[in-house]
Amino acid sequence: MSENKTVFGTYIGIKATEETKRKLESFVLEELRLPMGSQIEANHSTIVFSKVPLLASGLANKSASFSTNPRHHILDVFSNDANPTYGGGSILVVCFDSDYLASRFSALESQGATSDFPFYSPHISIAKIEDLDYDWDPPEFPLEFVEEYECIIDFREQPPKFYPVRN
Repeated sequence: MSENKTVFGTYIGIKATEETKRKLESFVLEELRLPMGSQIEANHSTIVFSKVPLLASGLANKSASFSTNPRHHILDVFSNDANPTYGGGSILVVCFDSDYLASRFSALESQGATSDFPFYSPHISIAKIEDLDYDWDPPEFPLEFVEEYECIIDFREQPPKFYPVRN
């Protein structure tokens, strides 16, 4: 392994509630009518995926919770070719406004977290899609999130492995 290669990183996310997961699965299958197997378990929103490890411990706010305003939901497609988590391709996401997540991202960035993207866009991944020509409306229900969690990312593995940090 070359000396420049990142070995470990830090991941911090926040969990979607069970009700939100259930509603999003139903939305993908019944409203969008995407085929069974295209849905992704919508179980979190990423706050930071840093290729630089953060040395502080206890970074996750376990008591965090918030819900989104459905009027601010936008469906978008993210290219997943650089991210092996879902096997490449295109991922349908629900983007939303969250002052809480934006402030958490900024705080973690000030502690040294990095990002591969030019700006932070709070979202939750809901489905793998092939047809990029779509005209769907976003979900009209709030998305609810609770409890941040933290993982160490091991980039020596492909795809990278996530190891939960116990605090």
